[in-house]
Amino acid sequence: MLFRSSFSILFYLLAGLSVAIAAMAIFANRRTQRESNARKAYLDYTLRGVERPDLAFPARLQFDFQEQTANGKRELFEQYEWNLSATLITVDFMLEHANTKAHEHWRAIAVRQLAYHWKYIQHVRREKPSLALREKRMKALFDEAIALGRDRFP
Repeated sequence: MLFRSSFSILFYLLAGLSVAIAAMAIFANRRTQRESNARKAYLDYTLRGVERPDLAFPARLQFDFQEQTANGKRELFEQYEWNLSATLITVDFMLEHANTKAHEHWRAIAVRQLAYHWKYIQHVRREKPSLALREKRMKALFDEAIALGRDRFP
């Protein structure tokens, strides 16, 4: 009887340990998957930048925010806005899906990417609905990116 009781206790302990190990493996897999998704989103973003460097790094574009033109063209301005919208979605996704250990790394990358667009963000951040919605959640990120952009990309 003692053997049967000891065996039952051992069985339940091993079952509990197995459940704990399985739960840890699931959480570790989720963390890895989130980081992988953030990396993939950033890679896709950088490939878009290779295709259209003028939109990814707009320092060479001449903006007229009143007329909503870039280099005198309304269509180029609209393309730029769509590109920036995709950038903001990517930044949002990266920061949401990066694991906590890498979050500051991804945040620094996000600030740098947004710094390229500081002039546009500064001028329209509260006027354009797409930016105004993000302003609530990304105000500190926008402020930091504008400061960095002013300093590095005048």
